[in-house]
Amino acid sequence: MNRLIAEAGGELAGIFYCPHGPDDGCDCRKPLPGLVHQIQEAFAVDAHNVPFIGDSVRDLMAAEASDCQPVLVKSGKGERSIASGKVGSHIPIFDDLARFVDDWLK
Repeated sequence: MNRLIAEAGGELAGIFYCPHGPDDGCDCRKPLPGLVHQIQEAFAVDAHNVPFIGDSVRDLMAAEASDCQPVLVKSGKGERSIASGKVGSHIPIFDDLARFVDDWLK
C-alpha cells in the first residue's frame, strides 16, 4: 500500500488500526474513540470537526464520540447502513470517497 501511494506521489503519515477482538475491552475498537485519540496524540492535532469518513453506523458513532464530523459513503457497507435507519439526517452522504474529496476540495 505504501509503495503504491508513493508511486502516485503520495505519502501516509501513519497507519492506525485496532488489533483487538470485540470482547477484549479496548478503547480503540469502533464505536469507541480510542484510535482518534491515538492520532491526536501522535500528531499533536485536534480532531474537532475533522471529517471522519466511513461506511458503517459504527464508523459514524466513532466519529461523533471523537467530536469529528461524521461522513457516510455509500460504497462498502454504506447502503446497508442507510437502510438500517440509524443514519441521522445531519450526516452528509456521498456515493464514494472520491465524490467526498471532490466536494470537500471545492
